[in-house]
Amino acid sequence: NSRLDAIQAAILNVKLCHLDRWLAQRATLAQRYTHAFQRFNGLPPDTPGRVWSSYVLQLDDAELGARSLAMCDIESSIIDPGRLALPLYPQLTDNEQACVINAVTAGI
Repeated sequence: NSRLDAIQAAILNVKLCHLDRWLAQRATLAQRYTHAFQRFNGLPPDTPGRVWSSYVLQLDDAELGARSLAMCDIESSIIDPGRLALPLYPQLTDNEQACVINAVTAGI
């Protein structure tokens, strides 16, 4: 265990001011993914008040999806053979997310 020093605490205090906005941005990105992938089975549930820490698609072949994204220089994570975690962070731009959506839909 370690303690926060004063600098770490000050940085986290500043970041805390942005937390609500970042969570709202993640929710917007997740909604866009859900809309774009509505033809897929295995979408993550969108329950009211959900905090989106990740967006994981259940696919028949997650490795195929990951390779399709990698060909577009997009990082993803294979959770297990059938689940693929897509990029989901507040700074993800509309254009970047469109590239993710296009790569996934083209590769699957």
